[in-house]
Amino acid sequence: MKSNIHIKLFIFLPIAFLLLFSCDNNDDASQKDPYTNNVDFPEESIFYGDVVTSSKETMDYLNTFKVTRVEGSIRINDTTNIIALSTIKEVTGSIQINNEQYEPYNGSVDGLLNLKCLSELITIGGDLEIRYLEDLETLDGLSNLNSIGGDLTIYYNKKLKNINGLSSLKNVDGDIYIGNHHFDYTTGSLESLDGLSSLTFVGGDLSIHVSDLLINLEGLSNVTSVGGGLFIKNNAKLNSLKGLTNMTSIGGDIILNGNENLKTLEYFPKITRAEQDIQITWNTSLESLEGLLNINSIGGDLSIRENIKLESLEGLSNITSIDEHLLVQQNDNLKTLNGLSRLVSIGGIFSISGTNFLSSLDGIPNITSAGSLDIYGSTNLQNLNGLENLKSLGNSRLRILNCDKLNNFCGLQNLVLSSTNIGYYDVSNNAYNPSLDDLNFLDTCKQ
Repeated sequence: MKSNIHIKLFIFLPIAFLLLFSCDNNDDASQKDPYTNNVDFPEESIFYGDVVTSSKETMDYLNTFKVTRVEGSIRINDTTNIIALSTIKEVTGSIQINNEQYEPYNGSVDGLLNLKCLSELITIGGDLEIRYLEDLETLDGLSNLNSIGGDLTIYYNKKLKNINGLSSLKNVDGDIYIGNHHFDYTTGSLESLDGLSSLTFVGGDLSIHVSDLLINLEGLSNVTSVGGGLFIKNNAKLNSLKGLTNMTSIGGDIILNGNENLKTLEYFPKITRAEQDIQITWNTSLESLEGLLNINSIGGDLSIRENIKLESLEGLSNITSIDEHLLVQQNDNLKTLNGLSRLVSIGGIFSISGTNFLSSLDGIPNITSAGSLDIYGSTNLQNLNGLENLKSLGNSRLRILNCDKLNNFCGLQNLVLSSTNIGYYDVSNNAYNPSLDDLNFLDTCKQ
């Protein structure tokens, strides 16, 4: 009898052992998804790996287990089963929504009108990218989103008129790009930034580019800090900076470029020091710089270029130092440098060019040092009065060219008498072209 029992156990135990490990292997195989790089299926309500919505297996699993957290990224490239995303509250990686195709994850987001499939989403650890969606009309569905750990990109969504669905968003730790990065075509229908009314902090750059229907920036009115630069560029109908006035800290460049309907800099951020460059260029309707009155120093360049209706620099009157270059160029109607009366030092190039109505430099009487001095193509300039206190050129370059009426250089006499290091001197094609030695004497510094 015992021998029969032993025989049965001998046969049963190996079979049970094989069956046990065979089930484990089958379970492991069922936990793999060939559409998500063979990552493991989630435990409980967490999905480990990247979600691609064109993967039916992944979306079926999300729907079955009501996943609330994705330890990875989501790429929405197909709308067939996107309702499976509606329970997700947190994504540790990025969310990408666009119509770009990548093998083997082909799909289409044509017909996507809103983002209600993300209605429970609260936090994104990486980027949120919404680009090139032909049919998207609203960001409804993102109203619970309050934090983005990376960048926010909203580019060229043809029918998107507003971004009101982002009304709970408080901070973006990376960059914000809104509009269109490519300047050769328009962005579509975006008319308002009011959906960003809860936003207070941007860790990187804040860029509003080529939004042809945008009139003002009022949706940014609660932003107080921008860690990177502020770029407002090529917005054809923008007529006001209203919305920027509460910014008290900007860590990078400030660039206002190509906003052809902007007449004034009222509502400019209330900063006292620009940490890097300020560039105000190609704003063809700009008449006044008054909004810059709070600024007293600039850590980079100050560039005022090709603002064809600008007649004076009033608005710069509290600036005392510029660490890099001062470039006043091709402002066709500029008649005076008034506004620079408190400026004492320029670390780099002091350049004046293409100012055809400027007859003197009287508006800059307190300048004592600059890296170099370049004046060219100012056809109505007659003298250099205003530079009498300039005594040092750190880079030892003095260049004055193509000023048809300039015949009085006596404003540079103190510079020449005080400085022994003018190594590069080029004065030519002016009404009078004195040598460097001629500037030492009252009877030869002018004609």
